[in-house]
Amino acid sequence: MTTYPNAHLFPALGSVTGASLDKVREYTQAAIEARKTAGDTKITFVEFAVQNAGADGVGCAKHPSLETHAKMAAVLASAPKTTLDWWGSIVEE
Repeated sequence: MTTYPNAHLFPALGSVTGASLDKVREYTQAAIEARKTAGDTKITFVEFAVQNAGADGVGCAKHPSLETHAKMAAVLASAPKTTLDWWGSIVEE
């Protein structure tokens, strides 16, 4: 990462279901480890909950529904806030 060397990376694993979940997690973790080996230390893995088709429905071709996307968005939005302590100084003042 030469363009933004101080960037914090947030690789994410989507709401994948089925047998591919473990394999996708393995590939994602391998990519994270490769970046760490290359010197990137600011990496936070984000894993979304597996979609609940019974409760939230599914989109076209079993893709996540709008409800699942909203849940994923909330998780993703909270990751940098928590990791980078966004709002911490505002709350403490």
